[in-house]
Order: sequence, then C-alpha cells, then structure tokens
Amino acid sequence: MLLLLFAVGEGSYAIDISLVEEVVPMMKLRDIPNTPDYVSGLFNYRGDFVPVIDLCQLMIGRGSKESLSTRIVIIDFIVDKDKKVYLGLMAESVTTTIDEADVSFTEASISVEDSQYLGEVGAHNKDIIQKIDINKLLPDFLKRVLFFDEG
Repeated sequence: MLLLLFAVGEGSYAIDISLVEEVVPMMKLRDIPNTPDYVSGLFNYRGDFVPVIDLCQLMIGRGSKESLSTRIVIIDFIVDKDKKVYLGLMAESVTTTIDEADVSFTEASISVEDSQYLGEVGAHNKDIIQKIDINKLLPDFLKRVLFFDEG
C-alpha cells in the first residue's frame, strides 16, 4: 500500500493514498463562522463544497505556513456508513509517497486523548513517520456541522 507523506511542523505524517482523491495547490478559502480554529474554510471542488481542516492548526496550534509545497489533500471521507463526502486536509510539504512495505510500523506507545487520530509509528530514512487515522480525525459534533444533511 502506498502512503502520502506530509509535514506538520517538524513532524512527518502519512495517510493511505487510496483515500486521496487529489492533491491541489493552496487557494483562497471561504470562512465557516463558529467553527474551531483548525477549520480553515470551504472551497468549491468540481461542484462540491469541501471543508478544509488545517492539520498544523489542529495538531500543533499554529496555521500551515504558506509555501509552494503547502497543499490541500482532498480525501474521500466517510461520515457514516451511508454517506461519503470530500474533506480537504491542509498540510505543509506534501511532496512524496512511500510504500508501506518499506517502513516497519508499530503501535504508538503513547496515547493522547484528544489526538486519537494518531496511529502507528515507523522509521524511514532516519525520519519518524506517524500514520493519521482519517476516520478518527473529526469529532462527531464537527461532522454534523460540516456535513449536515437536510434529508
């Protein structure tokens, strides 16, 4: 399985590339009032309005740096068993992929209650990489706010 690598501050993280729809450059986002600071905004992606989560803001408390390698990773996000939507993840240095077979991942020995989305940890080229569990990224209240269904 291939993993998409990206940076959050000084740390390296990875997500399963099969969840990735597309990686797009930074763009102007429309604010979503009354949401947590890590909800950067909303943009139109091929006719769908996609909310964007700033992973740097969520994980280390500061916004992603604006650089040429800062990207929005559009993922297929499962809200519940009957609903799949797009979600944008803003991250720094979204530049490469690796084969999971090249990394020996193990369960993290540390568990942080508010960071249950942090998964297995592995080493690759003298760097520590941690997987992000997309299904645990958003709390239930935020899923309801961002993906409200009138039906």
